Parts: sequence; C-alpha cells; structure tokens
Amino acid sequence: SLYFTHLYGSEEEMIGKIPAPREALHFPRRSVGDLIGPTGREVVALDVGCAVGRASFELARYAQKVIGIDFSQRFIAAAQELKTAGAVDSTYPIEGAVTGAFRAEVPGGIDRNRVTFETGDAMALRDDLGD
Repeated sequence: SLYFTHLYGSEEEMIGKIPAPREALHFPRRSVGDLIGPTGREVVALDVGCAVGRASFELARYAQKVIGIDFSQRFIAAAQELKTAGAVDSTYPIEGAVTGAFRAEVPGGIDRNRVTFETGDAMALRDDLGD
C-alpha cells in the first residue's frame, strides 16, 4: 500500500508537509515523457522491476505494447488489478494501528490494454523478449 501512495498519490499523499523538493515528485510520468516522448514509430517497451506498474502505464502513452515484469507476485497482482479495474482502494499506515484510506488510479488518457504484467526475474528473463 505504501507503493500506491508513493507512485499514484497526490503531492500531499506522497510527502505531506515534509520539506522535500517538489520537482522530485511524479518521477514515472516525467522520466517516461522526457526519455521517450512522441516518436512517430511503433514502440515496444519493457519495464523490468515494474513494482505496481506506474511507469508501465506511463510507457503506454507512447508505446503500443508494454511488458511490465517484477519478481514480486504481490506487486504484479496489484498492477494487474489496476489494469483491469483502473483503480484500487487501499490503506496506508499513519502511526501504529492507525491507517488512512487511499485510492490508486491509473491516470486518464492511458490505454491500459497496451500493458501486460508478469512475474519474472530480471537476471533470468524469458528468451523471447529479444536483446
């Protein structure tokens, strides 16, 4: 659930009142947009270590096909739930047994059907992924 708030949350949900640099926020969206951007050609993307899929979904803005792979079956299950439903309700720890409610949503304008998720080992990827 902390991954949800860290990757899908608002600025308040991500860092609250901590004096942190705001330009560090929204890293998946910024990095994908800056690195790829519109290309005018077909793009296939591989996101190794995709966690709960935030960068994979951002890659789908520019790539026709995205494969998100992570070693954690729980992360992949959460990413798949986000792909299927578009949103996941969860909680995050505040202090001790106190929790807060949180809704992780795939940002608008993303074709979730372009993304597939699977469990895998970064050091032993399946052969058909190419070079």
